Parts: sequence; structure tokens; C-alpha cells
Amino acid sequence: MAFCSQCGNQVDDKAVICPACGCAVNGSAGIVTAPTTNERVASAFGYLGILVLIPLLAFKDSKFCRFHANQSLVLLIIDVVISAAGKIIGLIPYVGSVIGWVFSLAGIAVAVFGIMGIVYAAQGKEQELPLIGQIKLLK
Repeated sequence: MAFCSQCGNQVDDKAVICPACGCAVNGSAGIVTAPTTNERVASAFGYLGILVLIPLLAFKDSKFCRFHANQSLVLLIIDVVISAAGKIIGLIPYVGSVIGWVFSLAGIAVAVFGIMGIVYAAQGKEQELPLIGQIKLLK
């Protein structure tokens, strides 16, 4: 079983072009092997806060785990920054209560992105999350 390296959809081993995204999958250059069940589970757990360390430590050489660990690490950092900023702004009289809902919405967005990451990891897809997918902290 092979998957397109661009969109993650299943591709016939003899295919030259991915039927889903149209990207060239010439030979084995554009095709990656499917991640194991353990890699998918570890990557999904990585989106749950500090558990980002699980895929990094358990599967050091896995490109799939490193991809999801990167995204979950970015989400964790953004969540910590949003939480800290929300607490600080919340201390300001009047302004804190008015602007506090913005930080609440941002926290909800981070949670939604985390759920999306869990779903992508469980499905074995290396799909970038909206807005943060381009940020690379891990190589």
C-alpha cells in the first residue's frame, strides 16, 4: 500500500500521477510507505499538550511522527502564549473583560486545530494544519 506524498491519498503502486491531487508520483520518488499503527497512535497522542514528546522519543527516525510532532509543538507553544496573554489582559479592569473573549475564541481555534491534527494523524495523513502548517520548528 502506498500513499501520495503531497495529499496523503492512497495511490496504486504503478501510478505515475496521483488521482486525487494530480501530483507526479514517478516511481518511488513521490510515494511514501504507510505509517504503522503505532506511529499513527503516537502522533495522535502528541497533539495532547506535553505528550508531544511521545512521537519524538518513541519514533526518532519516523518522518511521519516528526511531521506531526512539529505541528503539535507549534500548537502547544501557541496555546501557552494565548493562555498567558489572556490571563495578563484579564487582569486589566474593564479592558480585560471586553477583550477576553478574543482570547477565548483563539483558544477554541487552537483546540479545533488540535482535533484536526489528531484526525489527520489517526488517518495516516501528513496534512498541514491551516495557518500553522508552514511553521517548522523540528527538522
